[in-house]
Amino acid sequence: APISNNYYNTPIARLTNKGNGKMSIYFSITAKYKMKKLGATSVNIYKNGKFYTYFFYTLSGWEDIMAYNTTSMSFTGSTGASYYVVMAAFAYNGSSEKSERAITNTIKT
Repeated sequence: APISNNYYNTPIARLTNKGNGKMSIYFSITAKYKMKKLGATSVNIYKNGKFYTYFFYTLSGWEDIMAYNTTSMSFTGSTGASYYVVMAAFAYNGSSEKSERAITNTIKT
């Protein structure tokens, strides 16, 4: 069956300022039924409105962003800068897949 709103909930992403340039990236990717793969395939970080860096689930140490339900990760940037994150969510049920982006709020560190 194709992945649709019946299978896959809209992903949620939120960015929180932890002080001294530290940020917490929270995301929730859920499905109504069991998926073979479910999570974030990439997390792109933007600084002062321009692309800054990224994390892919295939990179060593970042495998856990392709996980079930809710995940969070930390990131340290520069103080006095504005940041937002674009997270790519992914769901695969064994025959169909769906990707969708979630964009966080912008914070100033």
